[in-house]
Amino acid sequence: MLPKRVLITLVLLAIPVGGIGLVVGKNLAVELKVTNLERVNTPADEDDPAAAPDGLGLYFASNAGGHFDLMCAVRKVRTQPFANAKPIEELVGKTDDRSPCPLPRGREGDEYFYYASQRDAKNFDLFFVRRLKPSEPFLRAIGAVHNVCTDADELHPCVMADEMSMFFSRKTADGWRVGFARGTERRAFDKVELLDFPAGLHHPSVSKDGLTMYLHGPVENGGEKLGIFVSTRANKNAKWSKPAPVAVLNHQESVKGDCSPWIAADGAALYFASDRPGGKGGLDLYVVLTTELKRAMDEAK
Repeated sequence: MLPKRVLITLVLLAIPVGGIGLVVGKNLAVELKVTNLERVNTPADEDDPAAAPDGLGLYFASNAGGHFDLMCAVRKVRTQPFANAKPIEELVGKTDDRSPCPLPRGREGDEYFYYASQRDAKNFDLFFVRRLKPSEPFLRAIGAVHNVCTDADELHPCVMADEMSMFFSRKTADGWRVGFARGTERRAFDKVELLDFPAGLHHPSVSKDGLTMYLHGPVENGGEKLGIFVSTRANKNAKWSKPAPVAVLNHQESVKGDCSPWIAADGAALYFASDRPGGKGGLDLYVVLTTELKRAMDEAK
């Protein structure tokens, strides 16, 4: 499917024009090319997109089967669309499985995969699983991320490639928060803290260099409607900036909103979920090139 073109400006008056959302004001219209990943979408909810590091697989969660299962769609080359989405059978259970996080293959060719599940409790916990080769199924020996998991819900693991630090979401009494865990050995996250972001901002996805974070949270004056935000820092020891809404991406006519960002390993694309007009129903998955997103954001300034 060809990319959809969305015209957006900085005011709140939206006028539908032939399938294009045109927002009028300040005599400025910003065109943003966003692609609907229509071959993986259904009338149900597709959420939590996560592209494989090589760009040839797309993991996500879908409730088309009655509860959320982890799915995978593939393509042979990056110029092709993702297609043939199938459940990850070895991880399918009777409860919700969410928030896939695939990691690069290790030196021995093995591959670790993180996700969130209700498999052992009523709340969501974080787990990891391994497979020896990309063509093989994941092994059924599943490990829990013990030092991060609590009696609260933990979702949305974003594990850095060295597996010595990770970002995640935790549901607290004040609302969802972004957490950060690190350790001195792989998969041993023994130091855990909550970042100083306002409650409600969560679902982090962090760039490979660790300097840019996309996340989602409630939009201003939007009630429970979600939008995508971005935060940056100068170096890995610096403080994160106050998350700012990505206004050119957040669609005026969505209901649930725009959510669940995932930055590709090479930084070239941002995947997300939205119930904006033109989808198949529920939340659908979309992708936008980061060069295109930067251009639109620069024009909107």
